[in-house]
Amino acid sequence: MPYTFHEQAVVLLGKVKITNEATGETTHYKAGDAFFVASANNTLWEVVSDSFTKHYLAVD
Repeated sequence: MPYTFHEQAVVLLGKVKITNEATGETTHYKAGDAFFVASANNTLWEVVSDSFTKHYLAVD
């Protein structure tokens, strides 16, 4: 997923694995974790639970 905006998010339910395609770095997030993805990053998302819900703020 190419990001054309900045996103700050909190995982509410489930687990997700996000890989930065430029660096190959993979980070795992679970309910209660927060993360930030800067604009112009290409990421690969993999939901590793039965469901996934996040609360997020996206800003240009």
